[in-house]
Amino acid sequence: MSTSLSSAALQSIRFSRELNDDVTRLRDMAAGILRRPGVRAVVIDRRELQATILPQRGRRKSDVAVLGIPVETAANDLSDVIEWHDSLGETLYCVRAERPARGWRRIALLALTVVALILALLGVVLPGLPTTPFVLAASYGLMRTSRRWHRRLLDSRLFGGVLRDWHLHRGISAPIRVKALVLLTVVVGATLLWPGGSLAVKSIVAIGGLLGGGYVWQLPTATRTYAGR
Repeated sequence: MSTSLSSAALQSIRFSRELNDDVTRLRDMAAGILRRPGVRAVVIDRRELQATILPQRGRRKSDVAVLGIPVETAANDLSDVIEWHDSLGETLYCVRAERPARGWRRIALLALTVVALILALLGVVLPGLPTTPFVLAASYGLMRTSRRWHRRLLDSRLFGGVLRDWHLHRGISAPIRVKALVLLTVVVGATLLWPGGSLAVKSIVAIGGLLGGGYVWQLPTATRTYAGR
């Protein structure tokens, strides 16, 4: 069975209720769409029976694919897809995954991933040490070395929201940006005002806070462009 891409500029496609009742076939459909050049993610609204196609950053929606080409709903490689549901189970999010690393590249990525995870966890408690870049680096490494552990990181309460926004939009949401900057400002400010601290430590914290805050500030904002919840 196939579903035709039928909306203007490949913004979205409609699918049948029969297909909606089979999650495996929905994933197959998403995998087929994600194989097209220029497609970054597919948001499947199971209540509205509609799949919205999100193009890669910098690509026009009209560049994603060609109208009228069917999207097969079977025999697609699901190993290239990362997916998750919303809290209500009504919306399925699917994004293109990086290819697994092999040989020495996998060993090197594993080592870098462990370091990134340690730094991300330290960034939660240490002032001036940014967390977001290390979380994103760890996510990339796990995506290419261990999908099981990448799934755990994606589902975690501590880092999951940031990673889902990044996978879907290549950015972070405005509330998360504000929260991170406010927390960073409070922690760095408290450290600098703490009596008795050495000037060298305060200087390192201040520089780290400026660098971390600047990195978070320049990240793209994750803007919702679809009807999913």
